[in-house]
Amino acid sequence: MDPQVHRAQRVECGARQRERVPLAALAEVGTGDDRDPLALLESQAGTRIPELVPVRYGRMATSPFAFFRGAALVMADDLARLPSTGLCTQLCGDAHLSNFGLFATPERRLAFDVNDFDETYPGPFEWDVRRLVASLAIAGRGNGFKTEQRHRITKACAAEYRETMKYQAGRGELDVWYSHLEAEAEMAGLREILDASTRKRVEKTIDKAWGRDSAHALSKLTTTGPGGQPRIVSTPPLIVPVEELFTGADAEQVHRTMMRRLIDYRSTLQPDRHYLLDRFDNVHAARKVVGVGTRCWIVLLRGPGGDPLFLQAKEAQPSVLAGYLDGSGYENRVTWAPATNSTRPWPSSRKTTPVPAPAITRYCSRRQPRAVSRPRRSSGDSGGGRKTLPSSRHRCTAVSSDPPAGAAATIG
Repeated sequence: MDPQVHRAQRVECGARQRERVPLAALAEVGTGDDRDPLALLESQAGTRIPELVPVRYGRMATSPFAFFRGAALVMADDLARLPSTGLCTQLCGDAHLSNFGLFATPERRLAFDVNDFDETYPGPFEWDVRRLVASLAIAGRGNGFKTEQRHRITKACAAEYRETMKYQAGRGELDVWYSHLEAEAEMAGLREILDASTRKRVEKTIDKAWGRDSAHALSKLTTTGPGGQPRIVSTPPLIVPVEELFTGADAEQVHRTMMRRLIDYRSTLQPDRHYLLDRFDNVHAARKVVGVGTRCWIVLLRGPGGDPLFLQAKEAQPSVLAGYLDGSGYENRVTWAPATNSTRPWPSSRKTTPVPAPAITRYCSRRQPRAVSRPRRSSGDSGGGRKTLPSSRHRCTAVSSDPPAGAAATIG
């Protein structure tokens, strides 16, 4: 929704949308005769690393919740068949409970928030709420919670969302922009209502979160190699060093690509962060399985004093929501900088010469409605057949077509 629209107009728009799509309609569960969850999952295998696809399926097969975590596309297909409020926001796209967690902010404070945006995409707000609430119900069942307990948990989640949105709607723009949850402050407020066992578990989780840094990763993931340099330990298929995957010209090409990625990453940082990053040299890289079989690398950098810095270079694929929503009004495009064979892809910050960086062009691209091609098995079909179904893409109400100022490029 256009941010310049007055609050009263937004309230009026919301009331109209509720009349068009009553709350009861949002409680519906829609399926169809053409629904084939397994075929949907198989359709994603074509863009995954072949040898990692069985690892993905194996993880998903361990429990109903594990399947749910890996089946964001399946739920998107289900949601696209249901009534939509049309009230659009930037969705997480995969807002199950395990994608919320503790992490350190740039100011070294411990925050609790969404920590996975692989599937982020503009769309109806209720898609994220439904996925979160469903994840609580499935996790509760897997942990032995009774039906009544699960109902209380899911209703409390929906109520908390509703009340938070109502509260935020009455606040000023800056208050909303800077609102956040600090884990330790929230823990202090919950101390009186948690039993001793739960309180101890939460405090232990917070303490462990403080220890999850590059130094911890260095001790966990590396060993000492030639010349005393740390090397990432090979534990296939989960972690495989680059030299075990590629040799000769292929290895050189991977190295050049990785250097370009680091340059691209640097260009997205604020200028004051450049000075810090420029002090680190590239030491080693390895492919790491992150659960979905896409290409993901961990890159070990080291400062002049031996300080480790781990970065993750993860392949960006289209959101699973993109096949069902017309929410995106613009795309990002990257033009690569010249390759380099050095271990430090950026020049020293102490030099006065301009820093070469890739040109990142942002442009607006209005997408048109189209039919959605969903995988579907027919009788006697081995699973490779596809059928084009009538479009079920949802449009969002009053979405601004202008890219936000300072929008960061997605580097895929």
